[in-house]
Amino acid sequence: MSASTPIESVVEILTGSGYRRLSSPLSIAGLSFEFPAALIGENPSPDLVLVADTAFEADTRILRKVEG
Repeated sequence: MSASTPIESVVEILTGSGYRRLSSPLSIAGLSFEFPAALIGENPSPDLVLVADTAFEADTRILRKVEG
């Protein structure tokens, strides 16, 4: 299967490497964050990967979300 957008391509690569996609909007400590995709790794590396799209959102807005 071929991904049709850059976001889908990133998600396809990460899920093929053992990451699991999280539901959107991402909810952490009662706060909601809107990202095109969020994934989490499995043990022993439960890394959180946030995928943003600079074609549709300004860099400064993305930075504010990540810092939040």
